[in-house]
Amino acid sequence: MQSLLDALSSLEEKDLTYTALGQWVRAFPFRELTYKPHLPQAESKNDYARHILTLDPLEAVLIYWPPGVRSAIHHHEGFYGYVVVLEGMLQDRTFTFRDKVLKEDRVLQAFAGGIIDEPDGVIHELGNIDPEQPAVTLHLYYPALETLEGLRIFDLDNRRIGTLNETAPTASWQNPVDCFTAIEEEAFALAKPASSHRMVLVQPKPDPETIYAMLARYYDEQAHEYDNFDLEHKTRKPYTETINRLIGQDLCRQHAHQVLDVAVGTGRRAVAIRTMAQCDYDITGVDMSREMCHIAGQRGIDARHGRWLDIDLGEEQFDAATFLYAFGHIATSELRLQTLQKIYRHLKPGGRLYLDLFNLHDQSEWGPAALQAFEEQHLERYGYEKGDVFYKKTGGTASAFVHYFTEEGARALLQAAGFTIASIQYIGYVHDAGKIVDDAQKGFFFITAVK
Repeated sequence: MQSLLDALSSLEEKDLTYTALGQWVRAFPFRELTYKPHLPQAESKNDYARHILTLDPLEAVLIYWPPGVRSAIHHHEGFYGYVVVLEGMLQDRTFTFRDKVLKEDRVLQAFAGGIIDEPDGVIHELGNIDPEQPAVTLHLYYPALETLEGLRIFDLDNRRIGTLNETAPTASWQNPVDCFTAIEEEAFALAKPASSHRMVLVQPKPDPETIYAMLARYYDEQAHEYDNFDLEHKTRKPYTETINRLIGQDLCRQHAHQVLDVAVGTGRRAVAIRTMAQCDYDITGVDMSREMCHIAGQRGIDARHGRWLDIDLGEEQFDAATFLYAFGHIATSELRLQTLQKIYRHLKPGGRLYLDLFNLHDQSEWGPAALQAFEEQHLERYGYEKGDVFYKKTGGTASAFVHYFTEEGARALLQAAGFTIASIQYIGYVHDAGKIVDDAQKGFFFITAVK
């Protein structure tokens, strides 16, 4: 810690511009920082705690975030800085405020080693959204803030804007009323979300274990509403129904007896496909969500909870396997290959794999935006593969991961696992939902592969 304070004290005026300070922050070895002896104690499990390390020549403040604790949405005026995540994960939501309407702009989630930019004028909320683990962050602000006097904070629940005075210990509505110089009631409206899901920038890319935990939490959170959402979604419903029909028709011709469903979810689609196939085959399902496995079991599926690569199926062999709307959740190219190789081993000779993949070049989806972010934000240095996307459901707390594919990459991956590709079709999603289209840039890939 002393080495950090010494380095900060040596900074000159030219080093304290927003750009120069950012370069300095990204070069400093924060992973070597001995910060735990300096951690502040949170007086409440519902608020964070601050320890100011120095105010010269800028402010360095260490913050401890109990599980689930967030700051209020607050407005930076006249200062800027950077947040370095030392432990846990911190979420940053930025907003725009115009004509008394507050609108969510960007969501960023930073794990240990991640850096959050805080430009002058930003309106944002910082928070530890992990319900179990604390987070620790180091904040560097210029010019230094001796107090939070004059800081404006927004109350989403009650549509209030409060102005803090010099006694406020945190940017939080947990503060008593005497920490405010003013509170304006009915001060703003909240803009409605534009879509059901949105992209989230995560840095650095978490390890596969963390991504798996994120996904399990994401699907557990949605398990009991997932089917209704699917059936009511104006584009996903026709998309999934078309794929269900194509698989059902093919399975009918194959006279299947045993079918494996990886990422079986609630089992609704597996049962629908079997009905369309007009075959009374047995279904073995695997899913990372315990809640979804429970629902699938109630539908008569032999549903096994866990990661596909960890599930022991012994010498079981299947006539066919499905992996629908979920293969992109696998965190890395290496794990995707291992996944396909294991499916291959559990298929009988001639067994078929049905797989759909998100298309990196579908101009109506997130693929092109993900590609642009990868190149412009140099995400490779944060461990990203081209096509990686993190996202969350509007109103949800958990984030998810998906990988977008190129057709060439998908072909190479399946062939490396030993499969022969029988067909690749393009199924419309955002536009021409559920229709088989000719343009490879206007749909997702639906692939039938054969052992």
